Amino acid sequence: MRILLTTLNARFSHSSLALRYLRSYCRPVFPELDLVEFTINDHLDSVFGEIYRYRARVVGFSCYIWNIAQTLEICGKLKKVAPETIIVLGGPEVSFDPAEIINAHPYVDYVVMGEGEETFKELLISLEVRANQSIIPESNPSKFNILGLAYRAEGQAVVNPARPLMRNLDQIPPAYGLPEVPPAELSELKNRVVYYESSRGCPFECQYCLSSTQPGVRYFSLERVKAELLALIRAGVEHIKFVDRTFNCHRERAREIFRFLIEEIGRDGKTSFHFEIGASLLDEVTLDLLETAPVGLFEFEIGIQSTNPRTLQYVKRKNDWSVLAPVVQRLTKNQNIHLHLDLIAGLPEESYQSFRQSFNLVYALQPHLLQLGFLKLLKGSGLRARTDSFGCVFSDQPPYEVLSTDVLSFDEILQLRAIEDIVEKYYNSHRFQYSLRFLLACTSLTPFDLFQSMALYWVKRGLHRQSHSTNSLFEIFHQYVVASGTLCFLNKELFSIFLELLKFDYLLQSRGVQPLTWFPRRFLKNQKQRVHAFLGSEEKITRLLPHFRGRSAREINKKVHIEVFDVDVIKLINWLENNQLNEFSVNQSGAFLPILRQTTVLFDYSSLVGLLKRPFCCMIEL
Repeated sequence: MRILLTTLNARFSHSSLALRYLRSYCRPVFPELDLVEFTINDHLDSVFGEIYRYRARVVGFSCYIWNIAQTLEICGKLKKVAPETIIVLGGPEVSFDPAEIINAHPYVDYVVMGEGEETFKELLISLEVRANQSIIPESNPSKFNILGLAYRAEGQAVVNPARPLMRNLDQIPPAYGLPEVPPAELSELKNRVVYYESSRGCPFECQYCLSSTQPGVRYFSLERVKAELLALIRAGVEHIKFVDRTFNCHRERAREIFRFLIEEIGRDGKTSFHFEIGASLLDEVTLDLLETAPVGLFEFEIGIQSTNPRTLQYVKRKNDWSVLAPVVQRLTKNQNIHLHLDLIAGLPEESYQSFRQSFNLVYALQPHLLQLGFLKLLKGSGLRARTDSFGCVFSDQPPYEVLSTDVLSFDEILQLRAIEDIVEKYYNSHRFQYSLRFLLACTSLTPFDLFQSMALYWVKRGLHRQSHSTNSLFEIFHQYVVASGTLCFLNKELFSIFLELLKFDYLLQSRGVQPLTWFPRRFLKNQKQRVHAFLGSEEKITRLLPHFRGRSAREINKKVHIEVFDVDVIKLINWLENNQLNEFSVNQSGAFLPILRQTTVLFDYSSLVGLLKRPFCCMIEL
């Protein structure tokens, strides 16, 4: 019996861990089981055609909020041209209303609810037996009693009792092949993120999250986890994303995995790891260990969601800001772990002003990425069942995003969406790291107020309806600063310093200098000859750029850029990184005297350093 597992991922770089577990669990019994993945951006007719060409008797689709509409369209077409095909749906988007799915879509034959490995395997066995005995399931529904399965009988949906959760996760074969050998399946994951889980479930009860619907946490054995990770590392996987809902809910176990990865990867490893963690669960022993991690080895995603105590209580989110904030600050200070902090707009009791406060508090922690998301009323979540209690209006269509609440209007939602866009372009992109910091240091505006002001500027001019190049974003940022009457840039000295920092930020992105209207160029006398002499000096190259030893000045010049600044931009950046500038100091007379001297900076684009992989730069004398 030929079987096909498939899904439409949100992006090409994504991959389905769930389908790979189904494959590994069922393939020993059903060797003719294939897996193929598409994206929601693929042309649906092409996807439908590819699925049809497999001529599979059973096609299983993994369904999520981002792909359910396209999946159902494909299923309808497939049933029309191949009515004998058995269509099975699974995943969170169909697990909580299987009867509605089956009754509304006659081309759907079965729905696998919840954890699918055992249910799907039993379904395949039953289908094969019935095919051999020429038994039509619809004619004998009483014998179709697989736990966790919904199906159609006599034209109506039948929903069987839920299946108990699998207690021993180690009985599921590895998703990526045997841990003893490089996994053969990794060839299909080239240029994709490899998803991995060391546990299932979550100890917390956050009411916006589906993890709260399954009590307790179950773990794969630590020995198995280490063996699988080692196999993936040795196979050359570049990025592994753990999907554990709260990876470090078991402190000792998480610490041991951290320790294992630090020791195995070492300083020269190429694999990086992403974890969703609870910052307040990190103890001193673990924090000390994490300080020893090589730069870029770990990425931590930390769900703050809100700092409003009433909101947190309503959604049963256990965040103690007094504990959480110092932990994040410590992680940030060491600058070896990429930090991703999340906020959710539209939660109960979270007004516009309350969200503003949450944003400013989280922004002050200076994460590498600040994600401003919007509440999704997911099927099966606690909040979806209580929308009336906080006046929540949300979209009927996936992803079921909030439209308004009793304390947050749709107008305010629209404003927050505009702010989200600006945060992505000007903060999360890291293109404006230093000029943005300086701008905030020179104004009384809070970070939220600044992004709000920029968002209004964009919307008023229709800029949000256009696509923009990096050069265009720099031009617009400059224009905004000039046009804004709320900033204290009447001081020409401050404005000139801002332009120098904007120039520095620009050169961190691109070696070539385009003809930009705002870009202040400065040239030394006989600069071309002085640059050639500098790059031709063996002593200077050995001291500053040893990887260029033995190369000609012309060769080196192709990989570097030398720019003259009106300020000591390196010292200024050190001030910004160490938070030595604030509203009081920048307005003091003579505050910037130590940096008001012309300096020359070399940017080496062949040598990328730090978490953000920026070009190496240093001050030089020509």
